[in-house]
Parts: sequence; structure tokens; C-alpha cells
Amino acid sequence: LLALALLLAPLAARAHDPVDLTVLSARLLPSVVSIATVKLVETPAQKGQAATQTRRRSVGSGFVLTEDGLIATNKHVIDGASEVTVTLANGTTLAATVLSRAIVDIALIQVQPEQPLTPIAWGDSNKVKQGMPVVAIGNPLGYGFSVTSGIISALERDIRTSPFDDYIQTDAPINQGNSGGPLFNLQGEVIGVNTALQSQGDGGSIGIG
Repeated sequence: LLALALLLAPLAARAHDPVDLTVLSARLLPSVVSIATVKLVETPAQKGQAATQTRRRSVGSGFVLTEDGLIATNKHVIDGASEVTVTLANGTTLAATVLSRAIVDIALIQVQPEQPLTPIAWGDSNKVKQGMPVVAIGNPLGYGFSVTSGIISALERDIRTSPFDDYIQTDAPINQGNSGGPLFNLQGEVIGVNTALQSQGDGGSIGIG
């Protein structure tokens, strides 16, 4: 019995080893995309000046749902965009078509990749618990494929953006441009979409996403 216990001890220790985020990040990055949009903003004619049209650029994030290029993001990332482009982790840039926008802040876009993409694995958000460690990957402020980590801070947050609000709160740092990107558990499964952040006026992360 003593010999068996000694043999099993290293296995028990390894079962509680922390997850190597370098390995996890490398595995997850091919399933995440950076999104760039162009929106045409009309300025009406005033005091004899002709109306003008300005191209406004913005950034966001998304994640791969299918090998043939179906991608999820936030609706507010692509709303009103005249151009949507997607950049993969390997640097490939592809034009995207918007397929649908939901009542909640979710949208589906489609690209046409030359090679099959790497879809995410789905987790179960109903099994998420307060204090659970998580990883966010996205395109904050245009810094594509940034990885941050934190915990689940709270559940069932209503931020009054739709009739169906039931948000997960996290302290994993997210900023403008993280919108539409995935929130992963440590098994590498998506359990949420990074959608909104609370800030103090400068738009930066204060640890409430």
C-alpha cells in the first residue's frame, strides 16, 4: 500500500499543477481574429458648405465558429460598416460579409479562407462559477492577438443593453477593440463574449468587464 501511495503521489500533484498559459495561448490564438471596419459618416451641408463624407475606422475582435469561415463578433463592432476585414493569427487578411445581427449584441460574419480555419471549442456558461480563472484574447486598441487573464468576478449582471441581459463580469483586462472576442476557461473553451467594459471616462480598463 505504501509503494502504491508513493507511485500515485506525483500524479495527484500534477493534477493540481497550474495551467501553462503559454501553451494554452498558442493553442487558442488560431481561433481568434482581429476585425477592422470602415464606416462612412455623413456631415450635412452647413452655411454654404457642401455635405461631406468621412471614413471612420474602428477595430474589434471575433472568433472562428466553422472551418469554412463563419465568425462571431459583437453587433456593435460591425453595425453601420461599409467595409469589414478580418485578420487571422497568421497575418492573413480577408474581406468579410455580414450575415446576421441579433437583438442581443451578437453578429455573424463570413470570410472565404483558402485553408480551413480552426474553430473554437464551446464551453458551458451555466457551469461558470465566481472566482473561476479565465483568459481573454482580442484586439484591444488595435494591438491584435493580445492575451490577458483574470477571474470571473460576478454572474448575472444586468447592464441594460437588451431584454435578455445576463452578463458574466470579469477582471481580465479588456479595452476598446476587445469587443467580440472570446472569453475562455482554462480548458480552452469559450464561455463568453467580451462585450462591454466599465471605465472612468477614458475608455480604459479598470478591471470591470
